[in-house]
Amino acid sequence: MLRHVRIAVLSCGAFLNGCFVTPVRSVGLVETPDTALRITQPTYASPMKSVSTYDPNSSAPTQLAGPSGNLSGSSITLPAGALAIAVDLVVEESVPLNETSVAASLNLPAEMTLTPVGSGLIIRPTSDVSLSKPLMISMPLGGASLTLANGKNYAVFYKYFIDGELRAGVIPASALTLNDKNQITFDGYFGAYWLCETSIAIEQKAEVKTVEPLINNNHVSVIEAGGYVPEQIVTAKAAIPETRWMSVTLTASPLARSVKLVGAIDINHRVTGCTVDLSENTAG
Repeated sequence: MLRHVRIAVLSCGAFLNGCFVTPVRSVGLVETPDTALRITQPTYASPMKSVSTYDPNSSAPTQLAGPSGNLSGSSITLPAGALAIAVDLVVEESVPLNETSVAASLNLPAEMTLTPVGSGLIIRPTSDVSLSKPLMISMPLGGASLTLANGKNYAVFYKYFIDGELRAGVIPASALTLNDKNQITFDGYFGAYWLCETSIAIEQKAEVKTVEPLINNNHVSVIEAGGYVPEQIVTAKAAIPETRWMSVTLTASPLARSVKLVGAIDINHRVTGCTVDLSENTAG
């Protein structure tokens, strides 16, 4: 069951008797520019990706908005001092959860079904930095009907880079908070996150090491086992159209001791060369 945070604001009035007018002093929290939430404006924005610059000299938490497309309504908040240097931070769409090995690596019950709620979210730096404090990540539930009252089970699957290695795991509902904006909030690190509805409640956090890289929606690797991929490399690879193989046929000839592979690609693409790796099937 998710925890629903409600903030109650109480107003107290002063009732005076007699002819005296007594000044009433109001005491409250005043947020100054030094302590208020710092909302950054993206230096680059598209429906699938937004880029914002983190200021390490700010004494206030920094909030980054998600891109305007499928991640609209998502945000990332970094505590003051989370990073020691100025760096551009990217919020972008990831590939769907079912295109990764995250769920399979966690040994979930075979009968459990996962239903994605919105798109996967990636938060990453454009160069190598050290994150000293966890991020607060907010992802929209995606509809007014998806509230606590519906009795559904939610969990967040993730793959993030921490302590020099990639880890994959799942955050149970007990570690998620539903705020008054109908967003799921939780702590995390630079990585990818997928909010899902689960047919069976996940009670405990599970986590394993992984070497599978984080892939964005352009099918480009952005965080690998060795660390963060520089943005210039990500951008260059994204500019190269992905080759989609429509069919692949492998034919072996024992007498000729040869193997023939025939592949068909999309008519809008052209391949000048490729490499095929073959290995012996020793199973059975």
